[in-house]
Amino acid sequence: MKKQILAAAIAASVSAVALADISITGATKVNYTYTDKDDGTSTNGFKNETDLAITGKSGDTTVVMKLAMDEGQSTSSGSNVTTTSTTAVTAASATTGISVASPADSTLHVVTDGGHTHTLTQTSNVGNSLALEDVYLTTKIGDINLKVGDWDNGDMPLRASSRGRNKVQVGTSVGGLGLTWVSGEQQGDEVAVSADIAGVKVGYKKKEAKAADYSLKADVAGFSISHVALTSNTANKDRTLTELSTTAGGIGIKVGVAEADSAAKITGDSWMGDYEANTGAYALENGMDVSAVSLSTSMDGNKVTFTHASMDKDTASTADRSFNKVIVTRPLANGTTFEATYTDTTFDGDNTKSNQSLDLELAVKF
Repeated sequence: MKKQILAAAIAASVSAVALADISITGATKVNYTYTDKDDGTSTNGFKNETDLAITGKSGDTTVVMKLAMDEGQSTSSGSNVTTTSTTAVTAASATTGISVASPADSTLHVVTDGGHTHTLTQTSNVGNSLALEDVYLTTKIGDINLKVGDWDNGDMPLRASSRGRNKVQVGTSVGGLGLTWVSGEQQGDEVAVSADIAGVKVGYKKKEAKAADYSLKADVAGFSISHVALTSNTANKDRTLTELSTTAGGIGIKVGVAEADSAAKITGDSWMGDYEANTGAYALENGMDVSAVSLSTSMDGNKVTFTHASMDKDTASTADRSFNKVIVTRPLANGTTFEATYTDTTFDGDNTKSNQSLDLELAVKF
């Protein structure tokens, strides 16, 4: 009996250790959005998104797999997805009567009748599915940090994020300097140097066949200040961002200014606006600058944030845009978070893109 109890205890401890090396985290959110456009039309509907991360560890080695189900990547069960194609057929090559040409994958059929081409479409049902995004391994070899695989370079206010495949990143520290080298199947070599000089964090990144990125960040007299410059060897394609934040009287204050040269476009995603989405009033043009201010505080257990952003034109052919946004976030007792967002968007000269929207979100992290 004692042997059986001991064996069971050992088996339980071994299983616990094995399970402790694997962790699963994620988040799910459901949104209802109502939009009232200035042209008199309106839209409303639900959408949902889920992110899932599986992490496995063995000593200094970690493997991460990230999956996502975004609304744009899937449709509700039973919805039809239609595939179309057009194939040009000349009268000289047409056969008498009717002929049917079927491609190798048999998904489309092109019917030719006396030189006139008719395209037939095929529909299929698509259900919700998780798409594999990042898959990478990190480990340490002595003083060298190694990262290998596929991963996204992250959101950034000035440029859109991108996912690179078969990347390699090697990093280490030498005499207070952080040194990093990155290369991959879909990008050239990048060399980055970082340092902390008298409390000022300085960063420099040199890209293959391109100019360099520069960054500065410091805390001065209760203010957090940062500056980023993405430079280019091509004329008039530089972009810069300056941000300042502080807290006064229980109110968090952030101010930001992003500037783009006449041939450069801001396409990033940040608190100043999701310009990476490139939809409606958020679709910026070359040379447009963004200035924004955000105020946040706590009221009766709710976090309340107000943001105003203005996107200014640099030519007579480009319209100004602006938005005012109020976000109220409240944690609920069941572990979820409720968030209400009201946005008033103005697009000069186009009332189809000027609107007022209310977004209600229920989200959970696990």
